Amino acid sequence: MNRVELEREREMTTGTQTQASDLWSVFKATAARVPSRVAVETSDGTLTFEEVLAAAERLAETFRGVGIESGSVVHVALPNGWEYLPVVLALRSMDVVVGLVSSRYRDSEFQSVTSRMPPQAFVVSSKMVEFLERALDVAEVHPVAGRAGEPSLALVVPTSSTVRHAGPEGLAMVKFTSGSSGEPKGVGYVEQTLLAEARNVVSTLGIDESDRILVPVSVSHAYGFDLGLLPVIFAGARVVLRQGFIPRELLQDLAHPDTSVLLGVPSMYRILADTEPSALPDLSHIRYLLSATAQLPASLALLCQERLGVAVCPFYGSSEAGAATIHVPARMIERPDSVGVAVHGVEVRILDSEGQPLPPGVEGEVAIRSQAVSRGYVTDEPGASKSFSRGKDGAVEYLTGDLGIIDDEGFLFLHGRLDRMINVGGLKVYPREVVNVLERCPCVSGARVVAGHDQAGEEFVRATVTLSQPTQEEDILVFCRRNLADFKVPRVIDIVESITTPEAQKMSNLMGETS
Repeated sequence: MNRVELEREREMTTGTQTQASDLWSVFKATAARVPSRVAVETSDGTLTFEEVLAAAERLAETFRGVGIESGSVVHVALPNGWEYLPVVLALRSMDVVVGLVSSRYRDSEFQSVTSRMPPQAFVVSSKMVEFLERALDVAEVHPVAGRAGEPSLALVVPTSSTVRHAGPEGLAMVKFTSGSSGEPKGVGYVEQTLLAEARNVVSTLGIDESDRILVPVSVSHAYGFDLGLLPVIFAGARVVLRQGFIPRELLQDLAHPDTSVLLGVPSMYRILADTEPSALPDLSHIRYLLSATAQLPASLALLCQERLGVAVCPFYGSSEAGAATIHVPARMIERPDSVGVAVHGVEVRILDSEGQPLPPGVEGEVAIRSQAVSRGYVTDEPGASKSFSRGKDGAVEYLTGDLGIIDDEGFLFLHGRLDRMINVGGLKVYPREVVNVLERCPCVSGARVVAGHDQAGEEFVRATVTLSQPTQEEDILVFCRRNLADFKVPRVIDIVESITTPEAQKMSNLMGETS
């Protein structure tokens, strides 16, 4: 069946899918339509849609048998694997609130999640039970049979177990994300927002049953879940789950003629761009090489276009707002420093400090509005209510805290964070602007800019850079003075071998699971 025929079939079946009001019903309708197609592929093998459905029903029976109740919270802390989708579907079929928790979290993070949103239980791999028993006060452990009948999973019940959740009515899922405080924040979703997010992603990327989506990032994070698992549930796509980024394995996966979408991150594309051309497969069948979690440097985007022959498309979104913008492959070379245009079903605006819309080209705070925006945080977050506002049509607008502009064709450009502005003698300096200049310097391969403080406590611009060729700090400063106002020029430039940023740490959490 070719893509035109698949599109016609999808148009005929979309009405049935979208009338369903929950993920479980949508998945059952998809499985009934394409029962024998592969839904999930891992290093351990594949699962068809009917096999995922059977596994989910079997798991739901097991969960009920050990006392998991409708309306309770169960946190899923699994690495990428065949179990992930059946576990989530099983819990949603029971009307259990599913918490997506990174299995890379450590003691303090699990303790924080447990205290801020007490679950009835955690679902983890059997290898992780011993760790949780050290990190938490555990009351019970129930082994759960996996695919081969062996107890590869476990339900871990903490002593603080809460059978019923006292959160918002209709809550279906909580995605945990770390904010500036470092404490995992719980972002709440009802079924309608999850289905709206699925529709937005599927319609924007044109995903259907013929797609093979390659996911080396963790599906416990919004990027991996929303663009990796939701298209399986909603559109019958095939997802390939990998536990981290292994360059040789990735090249083999990309060479597969059915691979159409890759969920990547900037560091991955840096490695691919540096790969010997003879080792690179033909990528002409790839429809989207996506990049998220941190801003893709324009220089790297152009280098990838040259060496890979396929545009790498920045994708911008968040746990709070879902998918927001994606670059247009055919327009990437024109605007390599943009994160693209709004996805279907989403409105992106730039607001001033009073919340009023700004015209094209004027910098302000990025706001995202759609039916897919979260209803808010379900853990107590200071000032959180100011971030979300609901319109008369039920759509919610989220104030991202990101600074940016939208040009006259609707392309969004990010300029940094409101909370990372550097105050130099009363003048505002946005780190992203300085980073962009530094990364245009021929000898600089990467940069980070933060506020330094002098003996009087006054702020100044401090940069950390990595080099693509040997040079001196003064040479970089000369370049900066030619391209920046004097108060924006770094007072100090530290030259290092590698840079660890908050974004890089976030990518580390995304790029593979250890348990």
